[in-house]
Parts: sequence; C-alpha cells; structure tokens
Amino acid sequence: MVEFPKLKTTPRANGSYDLVVPAKAKITPYITFKGYSQVHLQTFTTAGKDLANVNFQTPTVNIAQALGFLLGVPISAAGQPKQCVIVSTFSTKNVRNLNFEGFIGYGAHGIAGATATISPKLPGAVYFNDNVIPDPAQLLSSKDGGVLWKSVPAGTYKITASKPGNKFASFTATCKPGRVVNANPPWGLYQTSGPGS
Repeated sequence: MVEFPKLKTTPRANGSYDLVVPAKAKITPYITFKGYSQVHLQTFTTAGKDLANVNFQTPTVNIAQALGFLLGVPISAAGQPKQCVIVSTFSTKNVRNLNFEGFIGYGAHGIAGATATISPKLPGAVYFNDNVIPDPAQLLSSKDGGVLWKSVPAGTYKITASKPGNKFASFTATCKPGRVVNANPPWGLYQTSGPGS
C-alpha cells in the first residue's frame, strides 16, 4: 500500500487476499511478483466499507516490454515505463458483483463505443481494438473496452467516461515515474447504468 508501506499481504494459492486498511483514507494498492511488471491500482478513498474484488492484472516483464515497444513508451529493464502509464477498461455492469471465478467465466466484459477524458487534460487516449491491442487509430472503445494514456507526467488525475445512454464510475490515478496504474475491472471505468453487453 503506497500510503501505508507497513500494510502488506501475500496472496493465497488461488490469488485471493485480504488486507485491513484504515477508514477514511486514500489508499493505492500495488503488487510485486518476480518476472512480472509491478502494477498499481487506482487510488481509493475508504469510507468504512469493505472494498471487494480489488483485482490485479499483471503482465509479465516481457509482455510489458513488448507493449512499450508497440506504443513507443520507453521501458526499463525491470519492465516499468520511464514515465507513468494509466490503463483502464470500460466494463459492463454485469460483472460488477461477480466473484473472481464468475468474472473469469463471464468472458468479454468491455463496452464498445465509449470515450474517456482525463483531468488535468492530456493528449492521446489510446483505445484497445477488438484484438486486445492498443491502437492509436481507434477513436472509441472496442468490445475489449481497454483505454490507456502513455508517458503521463507525475501527478493526480481524474478519469471519466461517456457514452450516450450509459453512465460510468470515474476513478483517480496517482502517477509517478515508473508506475503503471491499471484501474482494472470490476473497478475503474465500470458501467453504472445502461444496457449490458
């Protein structure tokens, strides 16, 4: 936990974990695992209720380096960007309350046709195409639902989403050099109303 460095846990064999955190606090969980890129989640503000399904999507160092090459993002030998990268997914409300097994079993959970905005404003949201590849030519989200910003300066950012007939949650990303912030499902830009996918 970035804000509380002494708060740590080790996941169980199935990847699940529990971690008690302070109430009414800002917390940014992150994960480290040998051979994998370190990933930070969005910054949560706790409000006296449990946060469920706070999952990590963590690529191997090789995959992180390949994605960096594809996007022209300078990557260190440890597989981390030299600046910050923010990633999220426009995800259907249908996966919001599923347990991990149900979430994995659901399959594709993206919302196509959405756009994301970052504040303070930065250029260049990159949407993932139907083949799950970040594609600078893609102007809206695909059924994959992924979106990212590369080479983000240090700072705190609010990310919002829009699509006619839908509403989405927003999230806060706290960027520092070398950090990948992945606000992944069922958190991040999850759908709060609108047709399911």
